[in-house]
Amino acid sequence: MKVTSYAVARPAYYDRDSTGTSLTATTTAGPHGVTIRWTHTVAAGKKSYCENVFVRCEGVTAPATAGLQVAGIDSFTSGVYCGIVQVQHTSSAALPKSANMFACMITLFPADQLVGYSSDTSIGGTGQTVIHSKVTTFTA
Repeated sequence: MKVTSYAVARPAYYDRDSTGTSLTATTTAGPHGVTIRWTHTVAAGKKSYCENVFVRCEGVTAPATAGLQVAGIDSFTSGVYCGIVQVQHTSSAALPKSANMFACMITLFPADQLVGYSSDTSIGGTGQTVIHSKVTTFTA
């Protein structure tokens, strides 16, 4: 007869068939509408922790007409978007930079998504965006 104690702790998430994923998009582009740069969808029977994010947008060449340059990461859960991080600046001849980085421990459940995106409403010129997240997925 096998004796099993219910008092035994469940292994930590990183010991439950975990895999780390680096989601990164570095893009230098001219003006564009909202463009999805990457997505991450949690598989059935799994959970994910979004452990950190880094988003940056920078003007590279000056536009003829200034516009708003945006880069960000959202989560999509059961039909609802939630902003995690977004940086933006108005492009101009001065080519300003905007950056943001912070640690965030967000739990994502099966079918939840992370979405990295960018947009640039200027006329002419180019901008660079970096959109990064580190995600660990494990057995739920």
